[in-house]
Amino acid sequence: MVRFSWRDGGKVEVSWRSDDQFNDLVELAKSLGLSFDPKTKTWTGKAVNYPKYVKEFSEFDSVELDEYTRRKVEEYTSSITELRVITNRSERLKFIPELLSKPPLRDKKSEDLSQSFQVLDTLFLMNRNRGIANHDCGMGKSYILTAILEHLRHYGRAHKALVFSSNIGVVNLKNEMTSLGTTVKFDDVLLVTSVNDVEDRGIFDPETYPQSIVVIGYDTFRHISDHYDRVVKKRKTGKKVKYLKSSVPIGKWLDGKPGVLFLDESHYLGSPDSLRTKAIDMIKENFEYRYEMTATFAPVYEKMYSPMNVLDPGLVDGLTYHEWLRGYVTLGNQWSKFAIDHDTWNYQKLDDLNKKLYSKYAVKRKRIDHLDLPPLIHVPPLACKWTRPHRSIYESFCTWYADDVNRRAAYTGKTLLDEFSNSFQFAMLAVENPLLLKNSPKWSSFDPSLQDKISKFDFARDHAKVRLLGDVLSDRCDELDQKIMVYYYHPATMLSLRDTFKKYTPAVVEASLSRQERMDVVDDFRTSKSKVLFLSIKCAATSITLTEAKSIVFFETGWDGIDYDQACGRNHRPGQDEVTHIYDLRMERSYDFLQFENLKSKGDTIKKLLSKGSLGEDGWRALFNGSTNY
Repeated sequence: MVRFSWRDGGKVEVSWRSDDQFNDLVELAKSLGLSFDPKTKTWTGKAVNYPKYVKEFSEFDSVELDEYTRRKVEEYTSSITELRVITNRSERLKFIPELLSKPPLRDKKSEDLSQSFQVLDTLFLMNRNRGIANHDCGMGKSYILTAILEHLRHYGRAHKALVFSSNIGVVNLKNEMTSLGTTVKFDDVLLVTSVNDVEDRGIFDPETYPQSIVVIGYDTFRHISDHYDRVVKKRKTGKKVKYLKSSVPIGKWLDGKPGVLFLDESHYLGSPDSLRTKAIDMIKENFEYRYEMTATFAPVYEKMYSPMNVLDPGLVDGLTYHEWLRGYVTLGNQWSKFAIDHDTWNYQKLDDLNKKLYSKYAVKRKRIDHLDLPPLIHVPPLACKWTRPHRSIYESFCTWYADDVNRRAAYTGKTLLDEFSNSFQFAMLAVENPLLLKNSPKWSSFDPSLQDKISKFDFARDHAKVRLLGDVLSDRCDELDQKIMVYYYHPATMLSLRDTFKKYTPAVVEASLSRQERMDVVDDFRTSKSKVLFLSIKCAATSITLTEAKSIVFFETGWDGIDYDQACGRNHRPGQDEVTHIYDLRMERSYDFLQFENLKSKGDTIKKLLSKGSLGEDGWRALFNGSTNY
């Protein structure tokens, strides 16, 4: 007989008397993550897992359930959820158009502006204290963010707001908030793009910084948090610390009044162990209102945890990251007890979670459903035929690479596929820009003939993508007199492209520029005679609107599906009056097509490839022919 009892602190106690099943029950308790108390000789677990415990133990032995425990578990589970919704019609906040300086976007489903998705979504979100605007790029999330803030302030529900965005997004966000809102004044918004922007890093001291709205980058806030921690704990600079509690005086800054926390591009909350995420997680309880704005809520299932936990702990049942994961997927392999077995995701439970998220918290909008924009044509990947020098480098490199993977696998004991997957990005250098291999620590291990081939490689002459990009620029810029955006990944590639296509007097948005300088480059490009803008996909995939450009070319992309998705939407948004095109340049029969499929599936292709354990001859042949069937 297995007995369950309520224990204070949100726990349940599990005990049993069974001689026949004793060892099996102990192993089951361990597998469920229960903790053993040697004093009481009982096992304890999280109350939120009570239904799971009952189900699992009932398969081994009879269980004893009492009404008191069931009721206490129910009460505790309900108390974790922080979502509050105004349901009474007479109390619901109403949309006031006069609070915004511009009308909402006209929805192609209705001529009535009061039925615009921006109005409907603002009403949905501001009448609850937790919400998500999951909108495609270019659908005006800034309008909804500003509308929520204006209305909460107008109705006296909140006053001060802390707004997070990407490093480049913060500059654009302040400009949009102050241009869209009628009470959001430019001088009332403190913009912090870097810790170097402020003389005193104590930005939450109202006497020094009286602004009621702080707009700040995720990583910048992490540095601000570290500053406060050093001051409060008198810690020396540079000393590593494990944060247990935030020293940022958010409560004092809010002065005991309800505050609003906005998380623009909330997918930046990735790993729950990152200092970026912890810094925000430790201050969230100060804010009565929390909203997340993103086109991509999470690129992979496991990264759903942090955005949900910051929004409302009830969405993760108050569980820690690994406790939450165990409810959806099997953890553990021979190298790590926390490794995720991606073949074991419980898709039914994920679907139930998704339904809960989008029925109670989120509004999801697709650009094609609401905005009457000219067509966006995503041209199928353009397969570039190798030049002889480039193909010779690639084939020789692949031979060396296969030998290197074998050597590493023999040394580490890992599978060949594991070692292969750990170095995809390095292997891509032979495709993207072979000259970068000269700077690799592996250079000395290359065969002299391979070194010679790489040293003689001429990027402008021997790279087929350069030729194809020239054809695209000739067609779009010369023939059609259009502006075009070209994304790159490696800075060295940009330098070569800028020199090769100097006749177009290209502008460049690169990581070495400050946030404001990047925005200035974009603003100048709008009205300049320059036809080509080169952009780093790592620092310019978000927070840029450039409807003046009619095409986007991906010369290089990297492996991040979110960056790729965001970059695709930079010019196809309100204000675009012509058909837009997206061109992906890929080398035929190479890793390039694996990367492309992985970007489209946001990482699922790599997982699918790796989960098979071995591709086999047909699988590798498909990969190097650019097939999508893995």
